Amino acid sequence: MTTTQGQCAISVYPPVLPPRDTASADGGPGVLVRVTDLGAPCRAVRVRLPAGDSATARAEVDAADWEITEPGPGTVEARPAGGAAATAPDSGTIAVRLHGLRPPSDGPLELGVTVLFDGGPEAVTSRHFIDRGVRGLAPITDFRPRFLAIAYRERAVLQWRRSDEDKDGYSLQRHDTTGSSARYGLEPAHLTLENGTFTYQDQNALTHTTAFTLFYEKAADEVRAATAVIVAGGDIEAGRLTVNGQVKMVKPPQNCVSKGKGTFKFKPAPTDGVLSAVLTYESESKAGRVDRAELTVRVTPSGQQPIERTLRIIDAKQRENLQLPVPQGAGVTIMTTGEAARAEAVWFPFGLAGRPGHLVHADAGAER
Repeated sequence: MTTTQGQCAISVYPPVLPPRDTASADGGPGVLVRVTDLGAPCRAVRVRLPAGDSATARAEVDAADWEITEPGPGTVEARPAGGAAATAPDSGTIAVRLHGLRPPSDGPLELGVTVLFDGGPEAVTSRHFIDRGVRGLAPITDFRPRFLAIAYRERAVLQWRRSDEDKDGYSLQRHDTTGSSARYGLEPAHLTLENGTFTYQDQNALTHTTAFTLFYEKAADEVRAATAVIVAGGDIEAGRLTVNGQVKMVKPPQNCVSKGKGTFKFKPAPTDGVLSAVLTYESESKAGRVDRAELTVRVTPSGQQPIERTLRIIDAKQRENLQLPVPQGAGVTIMTTGEAARAEAVWFPFGLAGRPGHLVHADAGAER
């Protein structure tokens, strides 16, 4: 997993840790944090360790004349010996290996990596999530709907990847505003496998925005992953609601990005809503290019600090998505960067009929 920010690239490997009951006392082969493509003198690489029994992980640095220090609890730093600032060594890489990391009992393990540059406080920081292995079972990765939003009573198409290409042992569970369904098996006629990607068309006609949990079982072991599908115009569980006449609580969705790229800034949202976005490569023909594609969504509630989420991919096999709630009165900015970037962003406004729901561009004269 690699993140490119500012004046360097940060990568963390492996993406999956062995499970707690099979890891050795020192955490097995360890986790490698690599900093490359340094564009300025570097004075430290700081790694923030997760809480719990991983906070005392042992660290070593693979760079000539660099050393490891511990500036505080749950933190290790690699820095030039003697405190002098230096660029990366002749290899062009600063590598920090961590031993003794223990995967959590549930969920991923999180590392924070900060690269500090010489001549001031300037730094870049990234967060990295390492999945939890389950006794050797390959994890489910990139579990997502083919379409983030579907029409009322349409069927969801789900996709995922696993290095183990066994088509047996899968089951699904639905979770929506009316509760959760019992787990049910996948129908073989609707499950396909092509180039390592599983595709399954669920046979339930959806009337609610619905979350799905996918399970894979083998022997007595199990791995799982979750995603969600938005149903445009779906039913709403509103609790105790008194209505006099006809009321629409969800307005038609709005596509907020044209031509798949650019910068789009909107006036304050006229109502509460949800913004869903997906980032892909523009075409398979560009798969061989090392061209980072990014999508950033910034939501700025009135009188509050902005909430910002960024998706990043570096090849055509990746696909990332997000959903962000947007309160009434919040400004919204959507930005894509990279020649190969292609984004979709759909706005789902809530509110009563007769009131405006669509987002309005802040600069009506700008090209979009």
